[in-house]
Parts: sequence; C-alpha cells; structure tokens
Amino acid sequence: MSSAWNINRRRLLGLIGGAAASSAVPAAGASKKPRDRGIGGTGFAPGPAEEQDRGIGGTGFVGAIQRFGSIIVNDSRIGYRQDVNVDIDGAARTARDLRIGQIVRAVAHSREGALSTHRIAIVSEVVGRIDNLSDETMDVLGQSIILAGLEPAPWRRKGARVAVSGLRRIDGAIVASAVELRGDGLDQVVGEIENDGGSSFIGDLKLVDLDAGLIGKRAALVGHRAKDGFRVIGGRADDAPFGGRIDRLSLESFVRRVGADLRLGSGLLIHDSPAASQIPENEEARAFVDAVVDSDGQTRIEAIRFAGGPAGASGPAGPAPGAPGPGPGPGSGPGGAGPGSGSPGGPGSGAAGGGHGPGMGH
Repeated sequence: MSSAWNINRRRLLGLIGGAAASSAVPAAGASKKPRDRGIGGTGFAPGPAEEQDRGIGGTGFVGAIQRFGSIIVNDSRIGYRQDVNVDIDGAARTARDLRIGQIVRAVAHSREGALSTHRIAIVSEVVGRIDNLSDETMDVLGQSIILAGLEPAPWRRKGARVAVSGLRRIDGAIVASAVELRGDGLDQVVGEIENDGGSSFIGDLKLVDLDAGLIGKRAALVGHRAKDGFRVIGGRADDAPFGGRIDRLSLESFVRRVGADLRLGSGLLIHDSPAASQIPENEEARAFVDAVVDSDGQTRIEAIRFAGGPAGASGPAGPAPGAPGPGPGPGSGPGGAGPGSGSPGGPGSGAAGGGHGPGMGH
C-alpha cells in the first residue's frame, strides 16, 4: 500500500524531476476525485531550500511558529544559529524575517537533549490580493480565509497584496495564523487540486495551463491571475517535503472524526485511532500528530495531542497563534515570547495513541 507519508530520497528525486515546473498542459478529461494524501494540510513553495536538505535522521517539523526563544513549533523548542538559512516562499531571508504564526518546514536534530536546525523554510498557503474582507473572514485568490484570533490591522483592506500562513480545515477553508503584507511578484496557492470534468480548481480558483499530472494531488502553484482564471507558471506536488530520510515527524493539522478514523486537513486518513473518541462525530479539532518513520519511509503514529481541546468545524480548536509582529532577531532569550505573539496552541488534553497509522482511503 502506498502512502503520502513515504518520505524517502527516491520519491523526492522523482518529484523534483517530474513536477518541478508546470508543463503548460491544460487540465482535461474525466473528473478525478482527489486521493487521500498529503502532509497535514500544510504546503510549501517550490525553492532550492527544499532540495538542499539531504541529512539522514532527525525530526521533520510542519507547524506554526508559536513563540520565540529559539522557535517553538508544535510545543518543541528548536534552536538555530544567527546565520541560519531561512527560506520564505522560495526566497532567501534571515532569522529577523521570522514571524509568529508562519508555517515552518524544518528538520531538527537532537544533540545533548536539545533540538536544533540549520535551515528553516516558511510556507504561505496563499499569496495574492484581498478580494473581499470582513471582520472575521477574507477571500484571496478564491480561497476562503478565517481570521479569528488575529488582531485587526489598518493595512488589511481590499486590494492589499498579502501572504497568508495557516492550516486548512477539512472543508478547505484556511484558518489563518499570520497575515503579512507582501510586495509585487508571482502569486501563490497551495492546496488540493480538484477537477469537475472540464476545469481544475483549488478552492474557488480556476487553474489554467496546469500540468494534468497534478490533478487530484495537493500541490504548490505559482502564477498570476488572468481573465480566464489563475495562469499557472510553475508547480510541484506537495507530498514529500523533506529531502533526506527522517526518523520522526511532527505536524500540526486540523483533524475530523469519521467513525473510528481521523481525517486530516490534507485528506490523509488515520485508521482506528483511539484519539478519535475525544472528538464529537463529524467535528474538527486542531492537533499535533507525532509519528515515527522507519527505514522504508513508512510511518507509525505515536501520539495525537489536541491544541486547546476539540472544537466544532466552524473554527480552530484553541487560541490561534498571535498576529504577526516584528521578527525576534537571533538573540531572543530562552522561553521568551516574541513580539506580536499571542496564546500558543498548547496541548489541551495530553497525548493519545495514534492507532494503526495512516491509511489511504478513497
């Protein structure tokens, strides 16, 4: 049985070679239902930083920056040097550009009981201009975005170009953990690509010149808006985020109970999870999923920790990470909250066994 959590070098090289750029093939043909796949409803933008990490072992982290003092991701402290390699949506940046709520991709290694990383990749789920805005929601590139928990900002207005970090719920809406102004450049959207038999979409965004091989997958796409939809210039599948083999995986995601199973925001299904009983049927919660990755790239769920306790599908399970503020700088003290930080989504109900591991439902 194949799994979207098979993270190994051969699979990554196949993705880099086969999906590094859109081949300008329009989506066509019969409707294809997206497969259950993906990593926790988060995404990454194409960029060299994702391809340079070939380290063996370590823990792969996917989640929002909760606070500073190093960086706290999924309740784990990850240290880094002042000159750490920071990649934000494919562009080289520094540690001073890190913000509370940004979604991190990092491989951390443990030395003398402390985690550290040499590279931090930040991912925006969508980058584009605000089409519609209310106090609690906004639309960017056909993506429905929930702003609950974020402080209002005077620059957040219709027409402003923004980068949105956040996690997708099961219904595809993005619960924003950070919204930042972004200058001119290519737009970006990350999500599952659906096809209605004639056209392909992420959310309500129609995709044009899409590589047909990405249909049914979660993908990161860059391009620009045109009269006939979002014209894709480049794209790649988002199912192998770490270049080298990792030993462990820690990811943040929305999860929904479906009987005895848990479905993640990306579509991944965890079969027969004891943690499912902690969520009312067909309701969602924000959670941290901890897993062990074996030498073949197969994963085994160790624990699921809920962030602030289960909640209904209308919003996040617990307090959302705070609004974006100035970066921490490399000298942040241990344990201190960085500027602009809010209440981190810490575990609310402890750890629960993860069951039999991820399965691919159709």
